[in-house]
Amino acid sequence: MEYLPGGDMMTLLMRKDTLTEDEARFYIAETVLAIKSIHKHNYIHRDIKPDNLLLDRYGHLRLSDFGLCIPLDCSTLKEKDFLRADSFNGTSQNCERLV
Repeated sequence: MEYLPGGDMMTLLMRKDTLTEDEARFYIAETVLAIKSIHKHNYIHRDIKPDNLLLDRYGHLRLSDFGLCIPLDCSTLKEKDFLRADSFNGTSQNCERLV
């Protein structure tokens, strides 16, 4: 495993209290890229939280703790799997849009 001396995002948030808009934009973009990478390999992380976002020596994020990660199998997805996403933005989702 790669050595990540930057700690985790939770510790950073506790230490800094607030992030600048540019910092928040950077970390959100890095998180989205990490999630996109996992989805591209047809997996769902299921435990994304600040404690699982680790920082390398350059301040870049690495997603950790894949203990709850499961393969994304579009053939077994049911409508109930999308209820939270649907209620969040009011649109229906499909498997192709997730990956």
